[in-house]
Amino acid sequence: MNNLLTDILLVTVVLLASCKNDINSLQTGCTGLEPSKNILGTWQYTSRFTSNKRHQFSGTISFNRDSSISDPDSLLGFSYGLMPVIKKYYNVTDDMLKIYQVTKIDTLLMEGKMELYECNKMIYSGWPNSSIPDYNLKLTLTR
Repeated sequence: MNNLLTDILLVTVVLLASCKNDINSLQTGCTGLEPSKNILGTWQYTSRFTSNKRHQFSGTISFNRDSSISDPDSLLGFSYGLMPVIKKYYNVTDDMLKIYQVTKIDTLLMEGKMELYECNKMIYSGWPNSSIPDYNLKLTLTR
């Protein structure tokens, strides 16, 4: 009788543990995850430059743990003015995404305000830049 009770208890524990694993697999893993952690990795992007939608782009972009950006589809471009961009990096704070492009003589900073935050979709907009009066970027990142 004692062995039967032990066996029933063991089976119950195993079943409860497997149910817990099934519930965990349904969660996306980003509940409570701050944007600075969630942004890590590769994203598909669509972007719209200027309010009249003249310039639209799409591709992939990766935000790396060391704050560098991999930009194979050149969302951010390869030059600033006449100078080639030698480094691209980012910083996420609260509801802002800051992207830096570094050349030999200058650094361009672009800042976007978070408009939407979901585990697999983030939208940043605004991106004011005083040198381009009609500059308005809406950057949509999706996984």
